[in-house]
Amino acid sequence: MGIIINSSIDDKRGVSLSECYARVTDICVRRAPPEGEYEVIGKVQVFANKSARETNKKIVMEHSVSAHTQGVPTNVYETMYNELKIMYPEYNDDI
Repeated sequence: MGIIINSSIDDKRGVSLSECYARVTDICVRRAPPEGEYEVIGKVQVFANKSARETNKKIVMEHSVSAHTQGVPTNVYETMYNELKIMYPEYNDDI
């Protein structure tokens, strides 16, 4: 499960890439102030494209994504992907 980013992004070397594939891994949930709130944190891995992801090529970029929720989130994957889609508003879902 991931998204295909339709807008171009620059990798660590400054090379502009388009049609990149992004996925969220290593999701964790922890309590956050104030009482009753939780923080959901995940690691975003960006590959050059979907084929690079499927053939286990190296990632071109990695960063984190986080969200605060009232109460324990019912679906941490949905929470993380909703935040990812805000970061990269031009995307196609890849389920």
